[in-house]
Amino acid sequence: SLQAQPRGGGQPQAPTTETEHLKSTAVLTIDSALHVHIRNIDITRFPTVGIIFDVFDRDYRFIDTLDHSDILIKENNEDQEIVDLALITSQNRIPVDFVFVIDHTGSMRDQIDAVRQNIDEFTRKLAHKGIDYRLGLVVFDDNVRSRHWMSDDIEEFKSWIDAIETSGGGDKAENALEGLRATTGLNFRSSANRVAVLVTDAPYHRYNDERGHGRTRYTERTISVLLNRYDVRVFSISDPSIAGYRSIAEMTGGRTFDIREPFADILDEFVETMTSLYTATYRSHAYLIPDSIEVELRVPSTGKVSRKSFAVLEVGRKLVLENIRFAYNRYEIEETSEPELDYLVRLMLTRPTMRVKIEGHTDSRGDFLYNLNLSRRRAESVKRYMVGKGIEEDRLFTIGYGETRPTAPNETEEGRRRNRRTEFVILQK
Repeated sequence: SLQAQPRGGGQPQAPTTETEHLKSTAVLTIDSALHVHIRNIDITRFPTVGIIFDVFDRDYRFIDTLDHSDILIKENNEDQEIVDLALITSQNRIPVDFVFVIDHTGSMRDQIDAVRQNIDEFTRKLAHKGIDYRLGLVVFDDNVRSRHWMSDDIEEFKSWIDAIETSGGGDKAENALEGLRATTGLNFRSSANRVAVLVTDAPYHRYNDERGHGRTRYTERTISVLLNRYDVRVFSISDPSIAGYRSIAEMTGGRTFDIREPFADILDEFVETMTSLYTATYRSHAYLIPDSIEVELRVPSTGKVSRKSFAVLEVGRKLVLENIRFAYNRYEIEETSEPELDYLVRLMLTRPTMRVKIEGHTDSRGDFLYNLNLSRRRAESVKRYMVGKGIEEDRLFTIGYGETRPTAPNETEEGRRRNRRTEFVILQK
């Protein structure tokens, strides 16, 4: 049987509150109401492909006991042999765009401060668990007051939070539904999972509700339909007595959290939920990365099936070449790196309009500015190699991030090895 268990094991217990959902244990039978969702596809190490998915029980407790025999995978209707099944790690680099949708009325001052104070730790934990994040912001009261497009710059995000002024709120209800609607117009990456983090202590205006000053054409159901159309999941940090927020979260595949709880604890549980994911890997039969992949995942013992199509070669997709080697403290490419680079050259030769950004990254040893310059020079070395193989120079853009974007802790040699990497981001198909 499949079991829903806490990460560290423990004795079975019945959940007493929503915050205990991921901490309790239950044995599932074949007719259990499992939630099985394919969340993304990892082609960063193609032809090895990773299917990112989650499995929760009826109470949204994570099932962490799957093995190879529990699932079947098809790619474009062709059965695939599963090479590995594991919980995600920092190596997976799953792209997720988070939009914080924040009520800025007078009673929200403490919650807004808490977002700013906890965002560094929040993003650090996301990166450690394998999430390639960006952050956006929508601010609302009776109307949508501001929108900020997605950015991977945490300091920029904090500057947006710092600029929020709390005021108003005298009519009790605020326009959370219009705030959620505003997320659908943001600059989501086509390759990213999309998450709206709603933070409010107020009820909301809805269609045909004449109370207060806010007006919207949406109800819980219609806003959920719209958000599902844009593939946006809602995680609501709100008053649990307002049932509508729970409905919206459930209809979009998200969850609710109690705004009265310590915000740091809420974000910890949120990170745990977002990163309670499997990656099932297989080796694709395709010679080069295809334009799109349709995958099907089955849990035969339960009859549960999840299908999803992905536009693979889309703007924003990342390819991570971890075997691009450089001598210590040098930026000349070692010969052992050439086969992996040649694969990218072949891909770009078959797609003459493709443009990519070459990102250089280092570990944290050494001087900060020196590492920044070293990473830039290494990215330029990769560019020179590809130009020498026939790729036009104006199709390749380089940038060095030094040690600023680690994907693993720098305290171990394995972590430092992962951080010494070259990433390619598709800028144009």
